[in-house]
Amino acid sequence: MITFVFILTLAGCSADTSESSTFEIYTDFAGTRIGVVTGTICDVVTENDIGATPVYYTEIGPAVEDVRLGRIDGFMVDLSILEVIAGQIGGLKVVEIPREIFSGPMGAISSNQNIIDRFNIFLAGLEASGQLAEIQYYWLKDNPGSDPPMPDIPLSGENGVLTVATSGIGIPFTYFGENNELKGFSIELARRFAAHEGMDIEFTAMDFQAILSHAINGRVDLGIDAITITEERKKSVLFTEPIYYDQLGIITNAYSEFAGKNIAVLTGGLTYYTTQAIGATPIEYNDTASAAEDVRLGRVDGFLHALTAVQVMASQMDGFKAVPVPMEIFSADVAGISHDINVIDRFNSFLKSIEADGTHAEMKARWFSDKLDLDKPIPPIENSGENGILRVATSSDSVPYAFIGPGREFSGFSIELALRFGAYEGKVVEFIDMEFKGLIPYIMSEKAELSLANMAITEERKQSVMFTNPFFAEQHGILIRLDSIQLKRNTDWLRTAVERNLLTDNRYQLIIDGLGITLIIALFAQIFGTVYGSFICYILLRKNKIIRTIGELYCGLIFGIPMVTILFITYYIIFGNTTVSGIIIAIIAFTLVEGASVAQILKGAIGTVDPVEIEAARSIGFSAFRAFLTVTLPQAVRRALPAYTVGFVGLVKYTAIVGFIAVQDLTRAGDIIRSRTFDAYFPLLFTALIYLMVTTILVQLFKMIVRKVQ
Repeated sequence: MITFVFILTLAGCSADTSESSTFEIYTDFAGTRIGVVTGTICDVVTENDIGATPVYYTEIGPAVEDVRLGRIDGFMVDLSILEVIAGQIGGLKVVEIPREIFSGPMGAISSNQNIIDRFNIFLAGLEASGQLAEIQYYWLKDNPGSDPPMPDIPLSGENGVLTVATSGIGIPFTYFGENNELKGFSIELARRFAAHEGMDIEFTAMDFQAILSHAINGRVDLGIDAITITEERKKSVLFTEPIYYDQLGIITNAYSEFAGKNIAVLTGGLTYYTTQAIGATPIEYNDTASAAEDVRLGRVDGFLHALTAVQVMASQMDGFKAVPVPMEIFSADVAGISHDINVIDRFNSFLKSIEADGTHAEMKARWFSDKLDLDKPIPPIENSGENGILRVATSSDSVPYAFIGPGREFSGFSIELALRFGAYEGKVVEFIDMEFKGLIPYIMSEKAELSLANMAITEERKQSVMFTNPFFAEQHGILIRLDSIQLKRNTDWLRTAVERNLLTDNRYQLIIDGLGITLIIALFAQIFGTVYGSFICYILLRKNKIIRTIGELYCGLIFGIPMVTILFITYYIIFGNTTVSGIIIAIIAFTLVEGASVAQILKGAIGTVDPVEIEAARSIGFSAFRAFLTVTLPQAVRRALPAYTVGFVGLVKYTAIVGFIAVQDLTRAGDIIRSRTFDAYFPLLFTALIYLMVTTILVQLFKMIVRKVQ
């Protein structure tokens, strides 16, 4: 029961009727494994009428979960129960078993003929007054799964207590509602019978198969649930007249081809939960290109992402297709975010204006078409720019919302939206490109007035930032590989890869610009880090214990915190409310780390200088400072130089994380190209080759310097 309630609580989607399932009619389940509750008639129907193998469960919840996860092919129980489950849990659908196969009257059970006779009289009265039909409609037919309130039925208790056995897991017949109180169709009937008899009532919840034995042994006055009347059961226990005529059904995964399969999702996205809802196992990736490549290679069975993005990917790559996940399973409004309510209000007014004049509909038709041309530029938008600059944060790996288009210009639906808003405001738009997960922290630190990408509105995100009115309703889709795709690479793949990733739209310029940023950050961080490290080393060598301890604590703090965390602290906290360039902030962050490293290297090198040489210099009249400059420092520099040069080479590679703070370095340039071409390998390999060439040149250069110095 707990498992079932948990599933119903977490899942908030409707059932799907997608034709993608392989189970359309009950005969399709022949030869499969069907879950049944122990003690029900379902195992007989499963074996004799369908030709499937029954798998026994004591509760409904675990059986439904196993259907969702693909461990079994379906679960059979009363159709009215399944309709409620399908209405609560997304990704499931119900296949009816025709009434001619099985149509079972349901009744209450007892070992006491007197109770049976009294219940039948009560039931006949309900039926004659039309109240029985009303109760049946209330619980079983009017919006199944809506969890209606339990009617207030006063119980006098003057004639004793009616003891009743039930399972508490057969929603909508019997289940636990708020405050752990039993409710449902069968529960209301039992309470009305107790009221009719002038009795109080006492329920005992138990496994379904135990209800029969408790009634047979007279441990309870009445057993009531979703108990089908059969000739075999009538030999053991007394049945009342039927309380309801139900038929059976089988609930199955609407995406049975994906149930139990591995589906790629992007880390931190809402697709993780959609994947679970269709019974698949989510495998997390950091970028779309890698996920798509693993689909191509068969390492995962699909890639679940925004449908618009999946459709673009399928159109750009041979051998793929996009399978939409219906909006009943998942849909989310996409909107912009800001820290300024004034910006939100102005954007909402702008959005309302372009919706009224048809511009918004025209944009959606242009960017969310199945035949989207990514090379088609944004239409010209006049902008006076008389009111200054509008800073807009975006993520250029969000096709078709934001990406790098022809001429290495920003393009996409959200980019056009930003440009139109800028024109509406009379402001020139300045785009700040970054990793998607950096958008919310960037806006929270007030570094940009607005962020436009493909940000879905969620309650959790609303706690951190303010959302504009939605400008698109997104659903999910699954990128899958066609059976006909050839996994062999074209023999001319290198030339094709070079053309697509480097030559088209002069994308090689992104690599050159990124390399320049990488070298600038590394070079200046090393220079400033050397100066700063010398100062820290001076502190570490002081005889004053307090000053020396401060230096040691600083070095310990820097070495104990990951570099990416230091970068975030510097960017979002220390310089959180400033407009200082991300490149400068990156240089400062790496200077803080490199300074501590240089200080430790220098301190260790100075410690290796023979004190006798220093004493000799002092004995011939050198001052302490002159002795340090002429004796200690030259030897320390020669001994520190190998470690110092290795540190600089490492620094060049460490700069690869600056893409997190909207700096387009060499690594980020490769990511941008990958997001545009969906080539998982070449941009990575080419970027790695550039790093290798740079570090190799630096290593050889430093070896020459070390040989000459030593």
